Amino acid sequence: MKTTRMMICILLLVAVMSAMVPVPRGEVTHIENNKTPLGVGTAVPVPEQGGSAEATADEDYSHPVEVTTLVSDSGVLSVSIDTQNTARMKVKITKGDETIYYDVDSDYQVEIPLQMGDGSYTVKVFSHLEGNDYQAVFSEDIAFASENPNDVFLASSDIVNFSESKTLDSVTNQVVDGATDEMEIVERITNYVIDELEYDTQKAATLDANYVPNIDNVLSDKSGICYDFAAVTASMLREAGVPAKLVMGYRSDSDLYHAWNEVLVDGEWMIVDTTWDNVMNHHHMSVQNPGLYSAEKVF
Repeated sequence: MKTTRMMICILLLVAVMSAMVPVPRGEVTHIENNKTPLGVGTAVPVPEQGGSAEATADEDYSHPVEVTTLVSDSGVLSVSIDTQNTARMKVKITKGDETIYYDVDSDYQVEIPLQMGDGSYTVKVFSHLEGNDYQAVFSEDIAFASENPNDVFLASSDIVNFSESKTLDSVTNQVVDGATDEMEIVERITNYVIDELEYDTQKAATLDANYVPNIDNVLSDKSGICYDFAAVTASMLREAGVPAKLVMGYRSDSDLYHAWNEVLVDGEWMIVDTTWDNVMNHHHMSVQNPGLYSAEKVF
């Protein structure tokens, strides 16, 4: 009888100890800081993100990491992370040969568009160790099939984030009021951005590598870099019901990392570059030659 009780106690102790084991370490991945599009202007070095995460990352591995994922009908993936960790985190989205990393804010939630089309995606969450080294703490394969593949380019996400804006709806309604077709909506919105915003060279020179535009701040300041121009343009177009992409990459006549938009009009995608039209003093929308642009990321 005593032997039986002792065995039960040992088994219970083992179970308790197992529950206290830290989250198993996954693969270590070297992740460079995301490039920040600076737009048309003078190239400047972007400082790497600092902070105290390096000193606490290893200690934080004693804390469990619970991740919840949910995909909306429009194809936006919500990733919610529940943890006491203080280290920076990144989410990696992979489909086939294409991979995009997203930075996770301090609230440990991120809204990610599944813009690579229908099929199987792999979602991984990484916690920062030191330098550019991150450790995998979560991995999941998800399948997505949409009724309309362009719906994702009408939705709000962390990169094109207008769902929490207090001003975008009213501004967009005023700009497009009375417009009769998609092309007129596109012209009104892009011309508004070109005319109202001013390119901010000082902001480009001091920007953090993990910067993401805040739509209300950009509209209030009436200035920004190409990332801001493209984010406001995409947000207003989506708010008006016109599918729009925010694209990052390079323009052939500039060596700076850049951001622009692709817009769906009458079933055809066309390129508009509100930053270029603003800085080059065009002051009106021009449809750009696709041959001038090389895309690296699409949101």
